[in-house]
Amino acid sequence: MQKLVRLIISCLLIFIAIRCAPLRDSPYSSHILRDERDLNNLNIAALSDIDADTQMVIAVFADSHQNYRKLRNTISHINRTPFVDFVVNLGDATNKGTNMEYDHFAKAYEEIRRPKFSVPGNHDTIGAGLFLFEQIFGPLNFYFESASHRFIFFNSNNWETPLHFNSLWLRDTVSASTKPVLIFSHIGLADAERFSNGDGEIFSEILNDPKVRLTVHGHNDGQRVYSVSGTWTVQTPRIGSLGWILLKIQGNDLSVSLPQSGLTSWYTLKSGF
Repeated sequence: MQKLVRLIISCLLIFIAIRCAPLRDSPYSSHILRDERDLNNLNIAALSDIDADTQMVIAVFADSHQNYRKLRNTISHINRTPFVDFVVNLGDATNKGTNMEYDHFAKAYEEIRRPKFSVPGNHDTIGAGLFLFEQIFGPLNFYFESASHRFIFFNSNNWETPLHFNSLWLRDTVSASTKPVLIFSHIGLADAERFSNGDGEIFSEILNDPKVRLTVHGHNDGQRVYSVSGTWTVQTPRIGSLGWILLKIQGNDLSVSLPQSGLTSWYTLKSGF
């Protein structure tokens, strides 16, 4: 009898919770419960002088997908890391671009206690995901500048967002800069499978530009640092595998660290511009 009573009480509590919970019309609609909006622009406004020190420090993570526990652990670790100037999410925060996935991610993302910026991943732009990303984070392509650098954030999802993919915007934004440039995207600009013909040629021109010092992307599994046309590119691992990376730039020196393993490697950036 006691087991039956406990079962009835449990069912009633679940029923009440469901009735009281906010409702959605569909997980695939553009209805989100979180109220964060235009986060990238809000965080640009919150940036302090990242050139005040001789060393720039950027925390980067990518491809969190459904790994919410590891995402929160990563965010906690980043929050405890000193001297981080800003944080970059390189996309694929979701699997299917659903509103529930975006709500889960936004809740964890807001716990980051540094200025933070996001680009969309290919999974984030499925279905209503493109519209959801724009609601929460703002424009797909944007940039900001410090006293010494231009930081460009680019929507690289040509297959998923053909009407919103603009390689010419990236080339023009690089060309117009009077400062050295860092580019953040979900998919690497040298991905020959993704970018061929005209787009591949444009990205090759960008990577050859003397003012492009570094590009950073996610999308592929594993961590790599490789050079394309003299431009160093950092591939950020998935949160579910190797965790996140910490980039430190001091003059022409770049260090790339994997805090989860303690491994650090050093590189020399372009200095011709």
